[in-house]
Amino acid sequence: MRSLKVVLVGDTKVGKSCILSRFVQGTFDRNSPATIGAAFLTKVITTPNGPVRLQLWDTAGQEKFRSLAPMYYRSSAVAVLVYDVTSKTSLEGLEDWAAEIADKAPHNIKLIVLGNKIDLADERVVSTASGQEFAHNLNCVYYGETSAKTGEGINDVFNKIAELDASQDDIVEKKIDQPQTSGQKDGGCC
Repeated sequence: MRSLKVVLVGDTKVGKSCILSRFVQGTFDRNSPATIGAAFLTKVITTPNGPVRLQLWDTAGQEKFRSLAPMYYRSSAVAVLVYDVTSKTSLEGLEDWAAEIADKAPHNIKLIVLGNKIDLADERVVSTASGQEFAHNLNCVYYGETSAKTGEGINDVFNKIAELDASQDDIVEKKIDQPQTSGQKDGGCC
């Protein structure tokens, strides 16, 4: 069975945990606590090419946990950048997340931009066109909009992820080449 490691990133309170809860468990908790560090969920879904195990990493969006996020990018096939359609600053915040992913994730990671909370239509401040333009500028493979509350669009995005032509076997981690200093022997520190 093919596996895909998927990491969700974005500012705090954009609904990353609620999206995953809706997708994996079919539930929505309006009072979902903020993620500390990261949470891991898994779900197997069937695609035309067979079953795919999605390994889903929900990262904390709070600034004090931001330094932990890069360790979850390692060997990820897909990064889902989530913003809240009722918050322009959450879309703008994705620029920093995207830059960090470009710097610290595998070079061939696939990017997806996801606007959440579309059920709050009266409070919406980020248009679909603005989200699509942002995704286009990042060369994303997909742009979608969801409501973790109603479930709208949730299965669509994860089905799209499962159908991507990337697997962890194809992902190569970025490695820093450290030149061997003179006098240093192979296999030891002295």
